[in-house]
Amino acid sequence: MRIIFFIIVLLFPIYCLADMSQLSGNYTYLQSSDQMFMHSSSMAFRNNRRDLSFPYENEDEVAWDVGGSLLTTQGFNAIHNYNGQRGNFLLGRKFSSNFQIDITSGAHRAYDTNNNNDKTIYSGEIKLFLHSDELFDLILSANRDYAYIYTIQPGGTNDRLTTNVLNFSFNYNFLPYLMTRMNENYFFISDQNAKSVSTVSLLYGIATDEPWIWVGIGYDNTSYKYNTTNYWSPSAFMGFGFRSEANVPIYVIDNVYLNLEFNYNRLWDKDTCTRGNGVAFASKLQFGKRDNHNIAFFYNRINSIEDGNLWFSNEMGMTFNLMF
Repeated sequence: MRIIFFIIVLLFPIYCLADMSQLSGNYTYLQSSDQMFMHSSSMAFRNNRRDLSFPYENEDEVAWDVGGSLLTTQGFNAIHNYNGQRGNFLLGRKFSSNFQIDITSGAHRAYDTNNNNDKTIYSGEIKLFLHSDELFDLILSANRDYAYIYTIQPGGTNDRLTTNVLNFSFNYNFLPYLMTRMNENYFFISDQNAKSVSTVSLLYGIATDEPWIWVGIGYDNTSYKYNTTNYWSPSAFMGFGFRSEANVPIYVIDNVYLNLEFNYNRLWDKDTCTRGNGVAFASKLQFGKRDNHNIAFFYNRINSIEDGNLWFSNEMGMTFNLMF
């Protein structure tokens, strides 16, 4: 851990040139109706702020990025308590306004009262960004970490499962007011199981500037290679329905923005042959513009009802970004 931050301090004066640096923080509390919860706190530094989809003003066309992050977790998986600490070093290269690569590397220590000891693994990620102005965004990534980070529980902590993850994210704008989003995520778990999560949506822009309002339809599917009692692992769990999202300035208060998402799904569980209804709601209230210091508070809720049985999750927390 000390080595990671020594490298950051060493390289910071070399690479911190014209672009503004960014210090970000996050606190999240996640709780579900199956008696699980997790607190997580993170802090990350990057010598050049980055958002390839919506570039900041005065960004260098080509630049090296360095940074680092710390994550701490503490939770209960319905059987045992656990906690974790992860530290990563980041090295990135912006080759142009349309192409960027990030590499993170570090270690993740986890402890739980089932094993009653701690274990440290290598964690890291390679991420590639491709961007075409007003046409598409493509993100490809491969990473390794503990499975509990992805809420694969309770087996994630009880059996100290790790997972290698491949992610594919693609947004394509057919027209200024019509776009599609596709996401494919593949998890290769250390117990020889595999998970895939697929989502696709087609959205129409009622307002595409400020405010920003989009509505449409979407489909998602979560499936596992095989069922296990160690964690929720359906053969196929599908949803189809309405999608909407909006980002609206609060006009009576300067630099305050409200972000909202609402999804309604008809659900189908292949294993139990049951159908149901699902509702997902996400909200975020942000103080400050994205290109300056800002802080935001968020709350997300998911309800899933099948055969009269309700499962729900609540997620809440705050984020901040400091530019200097």
